[in-house]
Amino acid sequence: MERQNCVNAVCRFVRQKGAPVNGRIFKDAGILSYWYLAVPSNSAHPNAASLLSAFLVTKEGQDILWKTEKTGSHLVEGTNMFKFVKDQERQGVKFYANPVSQVVKNHENQSRVRQKFQDILAGK
Repeated sequence: MERQNCVNAVCRFVRQKGAPVNGRIFKDAGILSYWYLAVPSNSAHPNAASLLSAFLVTKEGQDILWKTEKTGSHLVEGTNMFKFVKDQERQGVKFYANPVSQVVKNHENQSRVRQKFQDILAGK
C-alpha cells in the first residue's frame, strides 16, 4: 500500500510503529514549509523562551524534533531533514519554498490553488 501525503512525517511515524505505509514526494511538487518560533511580548519567562527557540534551531534541537515529531528544518546542515531533502533532490524532486512572506502576499491566489488541488485529489 502506498499513501500519498503532503505530511510525509506522518508516514515516517506510523511506518516506524509497524504500519504498512510509505510516503512519496511528487517529483514536480515538493513543498518546503517552515515552522516559526516567536516569544510573545508578554511572556512570563522571555529569556527561557528565547533560549528554547535558539536551541531548537541547533542540530541537537533538530535531532530531538526528528526523534519526537519526525520532522525538522532542511536549513540546518547535518540534520535528518537536511539529508532527506538532499537525497530527494538527487532523485529528481524539485522543491518549492513557501515562506510566510509569500503566503501573506499571495494568500488569495494560494487559497484558490489549494482548493483546486484539493478538488483534483477528491476527484471533482
